[in-house]
Amino acid sequence: MITETTNDSINNLILDKNNGFVPITAEKLKQIMPGAKNSNIQKYLGPLNHVMSLFDINTGKRQAMFLAQIALESGQLLYDKELSSGQQYEGRKEANAVIKPFAS
Repeated sequence: MITETTNDSINNLILDKNNGFVPITAEKLKQIMPGAKNSNIQKYLGPLNHVMSLFDINTGKRQAMFLAQIALESGQLLYDKELSSGQQYEGRKEANAVIKPFAS
């Protein structure tokens, strides 16, 4: 897990020496998300690399932010579905949720 965010730590973890996009490896993803199951790392490794390549998430900082968000929202690749309906946020102006979502 990255505990200190410095350009060197990000570059050493994710980028090659030329600062070009390099697909993340299972070992590096495990460093970023140490709580992730190996089976989930293998399941999501290809799709994560594909999306990062497709959407130009190709710098250390972009990759770090993207993967940190994925780690946070998925419980380090544990959850692949939303846990909450969002009902508790409906109508709350301070949460910018004044528009009701479509019924599913």
